[in-house]
Amino acid sequence: RGFDERLTTGLEPALAARLGMTAVEPLGERDGRPLGMLGAVQPQPFGALLARVREEFGGTEAEHPPRGGEVARVVAANAMTDRLVREAAERGAHVYLTGQLRVPARAAVAETGIGVVAVGHRRAEERGVPELARLLRERWPGLETAAWPHP
Repeated sequence: RGFDERLTTGLEPALAARLGMTAVEPLGERDGRPLGMLGAVQPQPFGALLARVREEFGGTEAEHPPRGGEVARVVAANAMTDRLVREAAERGAHVYLTGQLRVPARAAVAETGIGVVAVGHRRAEERGVPELARLLRERWPGLETAAWPHP
């Protein structure tokens, strides 16, 4: 659970930095812990943000452009519910980045006009493994880490 919350598409400072997110705030909550983050990005077309996400995660599974022009506020969350999508839209998000586009959230996406980028559950986790290794080496200098490809 901690891995998903902090090293995939949740409240993840390294991901926020790589996407150029600033003024990052928590989004949503489960058991007193945030489910994601909302932050500002340099205003850009959806295609520019999509290219950045594809580079970071090695691809995407589903994309849905936002209604309107530039993207200036982005959510990254490891959950996608109707309530979270609506909260993100109410807080000014233009795009919702997550692992999987969930069916229960599709009505909220259509009604709010928020864009969605789903990177895929596996891609989200594969991106997090090297970050976990980096954090472990940072905490314990000299620690050797290795990750094997998923079968």
